[in-house]
Amino acid sequence: KPAKKSTSVKPKAPSGLFARYAVNHPDVAWRIVDGEAAIVTPADGPLHLLNEVGTAVWEGTQRPVRLERLVDVVFKEFEVKRAVAEKDVADFVRELEEKKMLLLADRKQDLPEGGA
Repeated sequence: KPAKKSTSVKPKAPSGLFARYAVNHPDVAWRIVDGEAAIVTPADGPLHLLNEVGTAVWEGTQRPVRLERLVDVVFKEFEVKRAVAEKDVADFVRELEEKKMLLLADRKQDLPEGGA
């Protein structure tokens, strides 16, 4: 009799964007006010106010972090479907990078320590 194939599912390793690391840009000034992040970027000057989900992601990037971990935070804390958490984190991270508020790298050691 042939051996049964294993039906256990191995967790998928993060890939693409979610395998990358992010950290708050060191030139950005920010504070938490009434549970929301208020961020000022020296490059363009306006005040950026983040909602509760955005603030959770932002606080998660005080030190270099794998983006997959940010998806886990949104998925667990805000009780959304994983696909929704992935899309929201991906869209938000791309927007923050475009506005020079966040640094991304393939390797953690390529980012500054953060803690701004």
